[in-house]
Amino acid sequence: MSNFVKATFFKEFRILKNRGRSFVFSVAMFFIFITGITVFMNREQGFNITNEVVYIQLYMGIVGFLYSMSFWSEKVTGTLEYTLSNGVRLRSFVICKIMFNLIVGLCTSISSWLLIMAIFKHIDYISTIMALCAYTVIAFPYGIINGIAMTCYRKGIASIFQYISLAIIFSSILSIKFISNNLNNVYFIYTTIAIVIILWVISLLMLLSSNEEKAILTEIE
Repeated sequence: MSNFVKATFFKEFRILKNRGRSFVFSVAMFFIFITGITVFMNREQGFNITNEVVYIQLYMGIVGFLYSMSFWSEKVTGTLEYTLSNGVRLRSFVICKIMFNLIVGLCTSISSWLLIMAIFKHIDYISTIMALCAYTVIAFPYGIINGIAMTCYRKGIASIFQYISLAIIFSSILSIKFISNNLNNVYFIYTTIAIVIILWVISLLMLLSSNEEKAILTEIE
């Protein structure tokens, strides 16, 4: 198993390295976009990076996570079928790829924090830890849902999952900001926790219901 993890991480790293320029450019553009949107949304109250660092880091972590996922290529190139035919469990395959994507997202989030620290001369370790923890809790089940959808479901159904996921991510620009402004609202906090729990339950159900046969026999078209 350890050899499979090393091999998967090495392969994913090579794939990411081959499109490194486009990855860095896309993440950088999103950083400029999300920071600009944040400044614009707070133009009347005055922009305060202390109140926005968690928001920006969480968003950037998810963006890095999204850009590093490559489940479709596994189906197109036949790599998935080859991997599963060599005794690797589908669940292990999906989780291993997600773990690599999580690390990429964490690096993206930390890089954005370092850039914020350099630009605004702001250091807030507690907010940084909060952002990284929140990112991991949200990104992991999100990755499982998309990973299983893109390996075990037909392209049309998997695309629906992708579109819904993207809508959730982009709407988080406002929702995460709303969360930060309602930390004293007990009912809102409970609702947020319930949504996260539902996300985890759905991801676990999809993971447990998946199998190697379904992944191999399901065509992408």
